[in-house]
Amino acid sequence: MFFSKNKLKITLNGKSSSEKEMKKIIPVLSNPAILTEKGGYLFKAIIHSDHIFLGLVPYMINNQRMNHYDLVIPDDPYRLTGFINSNCSLTIIMEVSAEYNKIGLTELQKYHFARSYIEFCEFLIHFGFNPDFELNIVTEQ
Repeated sequence: MFFSKNKLKITLNGKSSSEKEMKKIIPVLSNPAILTEKGGYLFKAIIHSDHIFLGLVPYMINNQRMNHYDLVIPDDPYRLTGFINSNCSLTIIMEVSAEYNKIGLTELQKYHFARSYIEFCEFLIHFGFNPDFELNIVTEQ
């Protein structure tokens, strides 16, 4: 696990958070009743060695649809974005900048994206996300 040797620094929606708080928040993200109530959750994530930046918001707040651009998270070339669906599936997309979309990713950049993806999944499971959730077809490809 990427953060097992060091204390993990967590920034949630632009504010410092703790591992104790994550152990309360993350299991909620895979609770089917809460997912149905909230319509799912949108997220963005960046992982830098022992620091994770996580933007997280319910899909619906006061009958209004939220958007990924509502999430507070720094710019980063290896940012992940996605959706925890109310049907208990998980979408994780590697958010590639327009610049890299034009010229393509190097093998090293592909490796960094893959590593971020794996570390984000480890983070979720470590803090109580249901590992039995299915990855949707977009994420699997």
